Parts: sequence; C-alpha cells; structure tokens
Amino acid sequence: MPLTKELKIQSFVLLSKKPSVFNPANFSQYWLDHNKIILGSTLDKSSSFTPLFVQAISDNMVLLVTPEQIQISPKSPEKFKNIVSEGIVSMIQNMEIITLNGVGLNFNWFLSDEEVGYEELSRKYFFNANNPGIAFFPKGESLYGEYLSKQIEDDLRLKLDIKPSYLFDIVTGTSKQCIHFAFNFHSDLKSENQYEKVVNLLKRFETWYEVSLKVLNLYQ
Repeated sequence: MPLTKELKIQSFVLLSKKPSVFNPANFSQYWLDHNKIILGSTLDKSSSFTPLFVQAISDNMVLLVTPEQIQISPKSPEKFKNIVSEGIVSMIQNMEIITLNGVGLNFNWFLSDEEVGYEELSRKYFFNANNPGIAFFPKGESLYGEYLSKQIEDDLRLKLDIKPSYLFDIVTGTSKQCIHFAFNFHSDLKSENQYEKVVNLLKRFETWYEVSLKVLNLYQ
C-alpha cells in the first residue's frame, strides 16, 4: 500500500531579544489593514486586540503577537506560500524595528499507511540495533523516532524531529496513526541586517518547502 504524505501544519515564528520586545498595540486592526497584512473585511469577530497580546484571525490565517514572539499560521497549507510572499513580507518591512533573537519556518508532515500502524513504520525506519540503549526498548513493546540537525547555510540550520504520533481530523472526529516529521528552518540572526535576513528567508520559501519534501520522499 503506498504511503500517504500530508502537510498539515505550517508556521512562521519571529522571536524578540530582551530587553527589546514586540509591542502588540502596534499591530492594530488599522495597521494590519493599511499594510495589507490582514484586510479588515476578512477579520473574524473572535479576534482579540489588547495591550498584552493580539490574536488576529482572518479567513486564511491566524496571527499571534506577544512581547516575546510573533507567530503566523495558515488555516490551510496551500495558502501559506501566498501568505508569506504577501502578508508576512509586508509585515516585516513595515513593523517597528527591534532587536531580534531568531526566526523560524516550520513544516509539519505526516506519513501514514492504511495497512501498517506507527509501531511497524517506526521500527522499519528508526530501529537501530547498534544503539546501546535499544536493549531497554525491545521490538514489539516500543516506538522509535529520530532527531537530525544540519547547518544548511551560514546563518540557517535545519532541525528535524521525527516521532510516532496521531493525526486528528477535526471534521470527522477520527484519528490515525502516523509518523510526524517536524521540519524547523531556524536562524539565530546573530549578525547585522536582521530584518533583511528575515525577508530573504521568506522570499526563498519555496526552496525550504522543497527541501522538506525531498527529505520526506526518502522514506519509501
């Protein structure tokens, strides 16, 4: 049975560096609409705008702003590329400049097989008889995963956390066993031109998506 590969969760995360912090009050409804990040006509009534945090919910994304971080997630994976190239880039180019601590792009893939549960899949890909600790995790009683990390550019690191999990369908109320591949493309932004580096990362969104898919496709 062919493996099913599903991209379900994506996000953009920007971290402030103390003593600098983001000011949620700057991310007002007017500012978001004026800079074409979230148009007022698409804003959901459940959105919240307070001095301490902002949760702006539109028909295609969720924006969360706290003093420590900004996080943006699409409501559906296929919309994220446009959100990045239009909304997020505009936000970075127009927001107040503060010192940043890091930026990340996250792609969460889920691999499953209708005929095989995550126990067998995790053994197939991640059981390693040469691992000294494997004696405490015998076959038939254990689940396996893996953590991988690689510097892919001077200022960018890829971290991949792989583990057995469940994928829930909120529409049907059902779930299925799968292997969760959590890709994190992260930069600590230690050098100068922090905001320029963030924009360059975003403009290469398609590259990082393709890297995550290329790695996932190694698992057959």
